[in-house]
Amino acid sequence: MKAQSDKPLAGVILAGGASTRMGAPKAIMPWGNRTFLQAVSDKMRAAGVAPLFVVLGANYREVREHCRSCGALPIHHESWSRGQFSSLRVGVSRAPHFASEFYFGASKPALVTGVMVAFIDQPHIQQEVFCEIAGVSRQFPDKLIIPSCKGRRGHPFIIPCPLWPALKVMPVSATTREFLRTYETEQLLVPVSDDGIHFDLDTPEDLLLAKARYQI
Repeated sequence: MKAQSDKPLAGVILAGGASTRMGAPKAIMPWGNRTFLQAVSDKMRAAGVAPLFVVLGANYREVREHCRSCGALPIHHESWSRGQFSSLRVGVSRAPHFASEFYFGASKPALVTGVMVAFIDQPHIQQEVFCEIAGVSRQFPDKLIIPSCKGRRGHPFIIPCPLWPALKVMPVSATTREFLRTYETEQLLVPVSDDGIHFDLDTPEDLLLAKARYQI
């Protein structure tokens, strides 16, 4: 058994989109007695992931205070319209610096081993998924950790420190899926039972179906 890392995992929640199909900022949409943002951040924190950061774009002004109430720090991504991958790059590139300040002040480098990346439109994913991939990442801190259900990969996932520079060299037009495929040999898949890792909530209809399915 590989020795576990005692260094922390940082967390990045991607919430930069305009949520046009949902009709309101997803981060502050209700999910039971919580918001999407509260649901996702609570599960990440329960998995021992800290500090937490939220990449915001179109709805920065409406959502930033909600981030602080969830114990997360907002990151303003002004070029959010470039797409999800651009938000991913911004979040991962800034999180180590902010994590350094969070733990030690700016005088010391960040000591996080990786960044768990979650999506704001997946508040339904079960807490066990976050805990399972975090646990595996601590055993294998150099691997790209991805949950898998019924043979299909899903979210959230963990990008280890050695792969952070790779995000910068990918084309601006790249997608998150292309990044993950490019580094498939660095991946470690973690079997989970929640097939919610495969879908997100983009519309009011999606939200109604998910609430019925998860009895929210």
